Amino acid sequence: LRCLVRELLPRLRSLPPGREAVVADSCGMSFCPLNPECSVPIPVSSTPPGPDAIPPGSYKLQYASSSDSTPASISLLVATPLSLSPHEGCSANGITTPTPDWLRTVLLPKVVQWAEESSAGGDRRRREPLVPLEGYCKLYRRLKEKYGPPLIENWPETTDPQKFVYEDIAIATYLLLLWEEERKESGEGRKQSFVDLGCGNGLLVYLLSSEGHPGKGIDLRERKIWRMYGAKTNLEACAITPSDETLFPDSDWLIGNHSDELTPWIPVMAARSSFHTSYFVLPCCPHDFDCKFSRPSTLKSQYRSYLDYVRLIGENMGFVVEEDTLRIPSSKRVCQVGRKRSYPPRDEAHADQRRREFLSERCAKRKCKDLSAQKVQSSSEGEASEMKESAGGELARIPPPGSLRDEDTRGPSAQEGEPFLLQHDNKSEAECLHRSQSDTGSWAAGFKPRSSHEHVRNCSQVDRGVKQHIVWTLARSLLETENWVLLENACTAPEHSEASSPGGACVMEAQGRHWNRGGKLHLAEAVKLFDASTLTHLKQEFGGLQTLLRNHHQIFQVSGGHVQLRDWTDTCHTPRKPPKPRSQKDAQLLTKTKPCWFHDNHPQGCPRAAGDCPYAHGRDDLRDRPDFGIIPDCNLEI
Repeated sequence: LRCLVRELLPRLRSLPPGREAVVADSCGMSFCPLNPECSVPIPVSSTPPGPDAIPPGSYKLQYASSSDSTPASISLLVATPLSLSPHEGCSANGITTPTPDWLRTVLLPKVVQWAEESSAGGDRRRREPLVPLEGYCKLYRRLKEKYGPPLIENWPETTDPQKFVYEDIAIATYLLLLWEEERKESGEGRKQSFVDLGCGNGLLVYLLSSEGHPGKGIDLRERKIWRMYGAKTNLEACAITPSDETLFPDSDWLIGNHSDELTPWIPVMAARSSFHTSYFVLPCCPHDFDCKFSRPSTLKSQYRSYLDYVRLIGENMGFVVEEDTLRIPSSKRVCQVGRKRSYPPRDEAHADQRRREFLSERCAKRKCKDLSAQKVQSSSEGEASEMKESAGGELARIPPPGSLRDEDTRGPSAQEGEPFLLQHDNKSEAECLHRSQSDTGSWAAGFKPRSSHEHVRNCSQVDRGVKQHIVWTLARSLLETENWVLLENACTAPEHSEASSPGGACVMEAQGRHWNRGGKLHLAEAVKLFDASTLTHLKQEFGGLQTLLRNHHQIFQVSGGHVQLRDWTDTCHTPRKPPKPRSQKDAQLLTKTKPCWFHDNHPQGCPRAAGDCPYAHGRDDLRDRPDFGIIPDCNLEI
């Protein structure tokens, strides 16, 4: 029997903290709230208790091992419905006392998932956290209240602030506690310096700098929010190519927070910067040194394979790599920390030699393959030209071995009658790496930083005339099929002439009006409505017809490989993935800022009344669209 009491810290500071008793016995684990108003005894027995034996406000996770007739199972026992509990103060408030719905729909499936992954030998690993959990919760709560509201209120980017702000606050909390533990171990009072490589919006740099840590962030391009951080936040817009010039010997830590192609290079740059430089990486998109990462085996997931590879890089760079799981709202939340070396400072020269050998194996082999392919191609072209007869231009027979130079086409051990092959000696890979380093100073000749220009890949940059042509052509085709519905509202349809409207005149009745919903087309049939040049233009904008139609979700509905006009008379037909407004306030500001396509173009107008439609019915109903690109006149410096 084991028992512990833990403190529960709510996410909102306005709510009081609580305490909970966790009791582990032979049957499972019980969780009982310890509210002052709800003081009830905790039963402990060697036999599985019934629901009535569990105190109000508590619950128990019970495990039953497998037998010959039944598989292993995990069951959830919840106390008497809390609304019927005779104990005052034991209501399910969702904080100290979880609700039955949350226990049933969230907790139990998650526990079952963890158990299945563990029994199947999955990726889940038990790790001791590198930072104290209680200290993390308290510091995160303080930083969230200090920085969260002003950042979300003044967020100028198009991304969701609820995700990015609180995720970076969580990462900053983790690093601040990690560095605090490091200062306690070393006995130094100086706060660590840092460089955030691939800092993106620079929020993590802003948070760490505001908490007193000197550092800077580097990214390919400047973001709108950079100008709001103030003078204390040092941010630079430039490309980073791993080389002898991208070392940071004066910085204590290198940070890679979703740094993409720079992730495998950060342990290398930290190791070569100085013996006392450490690193923190949060791997996400799998990249190798100069190409996309390809997992060596299908026995592990792509993510787990990449984590193991990044760990391997850190270990070969001479670090003792530690792995931890962050408390962030992301599926890619496993971080790796290299803060200790596996060798003493006197062995630095030998360790650097091992680093070069590791880079040679990973980078030069790919380089030499490219050089070999180029040489084979040039040799083949030379042979073809030499074997042509001068008169007829026909190809002669392959010349006997020895007529071509051995050093060009054959290895030193090739004998007569053997096929000639392109070979290179064992020093080729090292020579390739040495040439690339000596010529450019770069550690990997194949590494290319991404472009500073962010390409939009959703067909939003397609020419306006092309968009209108596609929308009108497809709408005319869909409206050729008559599918009438009677509208019970009393709104009037706009005046459209039958010749200029793609579907005939409006049919009015005393109790309402009829509206043509049109037909349905398979996407393959819809593609045939347009010529090859139009489709090619869409592909050049990193999309296709389906992407453009989904962008016009207020007009079309795409599902199951078919497209039809969106039926706004059916309240169940809502956009599948509508644009996510950054806040409810922004959604209200966007109302009536765009004209209603159905009101202006459909022969029977919009099926909704002007007061029910979020789009403008006519010029008098149109409002000015707010410019979210304008940076708020705000200084976030604290």
